[in-house]
Amino acid sequence: MMSMAACSPVSESVQPPAPDAARYGDGFPVIKPFDLPKAGSKVTADFELPNAMDGDHLRPVWVGFRFSIPITKDYAPGEQAASRKRMDYLYESPIPIRIRLWRIEGGERTPVVLHEMQQTIRPSKAWYEPHPDEVFTKHNGAGMDTKEMIAIGKFDYRNRAYLPWEVASIFPPTPGRYHIEMESLEDHPILANLPFEMVVTHYHLWGIKQ
Repeated sequence: MMSMAACSPVSESVQPPAPDAARYGDGFPVIKPFDLPKAGSKVTADFELPNAMDGDHLRPVWVGFRFSIPITKDYAPGEQAASRKRMDYLYESPIPIRIRLWRIEGGERTPVVLHEMQQTIRPSKAWYEPHPDEVFTKHNGAGMDTKEMIAIGKFDYRNRAYLPWEVASIFPPTPGRYHIEMESLEDHPILANLPFEMVVTHYHLWGIKQ
């Protein structure tokens, strides 16, 4: 079963994205339809990372995907079992995605190497390392800054439940303009008809510090 993503309270130390960042290209946070279950599906976006601080550091930014379902207590026959199978698939199966990111300065594009989360169980810890390959296969549950998404009309907390997944991190999250391309590399029939979207966003308020 999937629970609704929660909204985080606003801290006085957190600054909202600058208005220019919200207006440039596809805006920020980036939320765009992405047919992830179909191999060869692509989505691109232009966006501007704001100079958003949390205390003395730039707020971390992740790249990945999400989908949402209506909030309801009434399920069609077999729908709960099908939902559990989809969730098991998402938690257990690799989902290869090609991600390319460029920083735009003076009309020129400079490739940016994304970072990928690494984890150990014993001892329990997580950290990020550069991932020079464009193809990512791992994805991890993530927390979105829901207040930023509500502000741009991309988080309907009254009617829909969201499940976000991080694939990579933009580190350092240097303010400026960027271009991103994301491509699904495999078919995933079990996930067909789910409304997937590409996501580029800040972590929730108490995001991972790198």
